[in-house]
Amino acid sequence: TNQTYSATASGNYAVIVTQNSCSDTSSCITVNTTTTKEIISAKNISVYPNPSNGKFKIELELNSKAQILICNVLGETIYKAQAQQGKQEINISDFANGIYMLKVFNNEQQQYVRIVKQ
Repeated sequence: TNQTYSATASGNYAVIVTQNSCSDTSSCITVNTTTTKEIISAKNISVYPNPSNGKFKIELELNSKAQILICNVLGETIYKAQAQQGKQEINISDFANGIYMLKVFNNEQQQYVRIVKQ
């Protein structure tokens, strides 16, 4: 528990858990990585509190219209909204505890922030 891994290359990934002399391997998950331009530099996006109970505040400085997506570890979209300049609240408290990816993007650029729901 509480272990994370950030894939740096596309491929199939599995987890091997060992306790004492026993090991078990999870099913594989396919990860596709892409290189993109950034929409917002890290200094222009804030997500807090992180980790949280599922209620996050996002502060953005935007130059154009953008969307917000939150995806689970399987890449499934669980939340979608229009991004707003300044502060906005996002509530994913109905979803399971874990690590999610918040994506802010427009037609040209995108930025990812890892968020943790406890």
